[in-house]
Amino acid sequence: MKETPDRTDETLVDLRNRAIDKLGVHISTKKKYGLLEAFLDPDQYISRKPYNGALVASAGDLFEKLLKNKNDIRGLERLELEADGFRKEADEYDYQTLDSKQYIKKHPDGIHSEYVFAQIEYNFFMNNTAHNYLQRYPEGMFKDEATDYLNLTSYGYLKKYPNGRYAKDARSNYNSSIIALILFCVIFVIIIITILFNK
Repeated sequence: MKETPDRTDETLVDLRNRAIDKLGVHISTKKKYGLLEAFLDPDQYISRKPYNGALVASAGDLFEKLLKNKNDIRGLERLELEADGFRKEADEYDYQTLDSKQYIKKHPDGIHSEYVFAQIEYNFFMNNTAHNYLQRYPEGMFKDEATDYLNLTSYGYLKKYPNGRYAKDARSNYNSSIIALILFCVIFVIIIITILFNK
């Protein structure tokens, strides 16, 4: 069997277009249409604050074109290119008006997604135990500190991270251990004195 040489994307698109034009082949537009609809639907921008009239108008114009090209793969591809500028504007607006989780859900590869992912991880780190953090982010940005907190003594952790995330807990544990040691020493001395006086 002869090996088929690799074709460029341009060649594949050309073959697809000929199949559409000459053979009447229908190419599914469901996925592409759904992705475009998710960020072009103007209704999602109307009730947001601060209201951005230009963004709503742009979304409305593009959404109208989207509806006209619902079953036309080539029309949707042209619309994708046309909507590129709007995508950046919408990304910026969503970053300003949505919470982190909503933004990431809508723009997993957005302009600000890397920063938002880092912010979500930081918030989780600051509000959870070291064990829970390492379970969720085993290779996370703060894995060294979380691991050290679990593996080092309180004194060892404080020496390495005097202002660390777990410094308050480590300081409390360290103080408790010092108090316990002092109590042990006091009790030990009392026992020794008692034994000596009873001789």
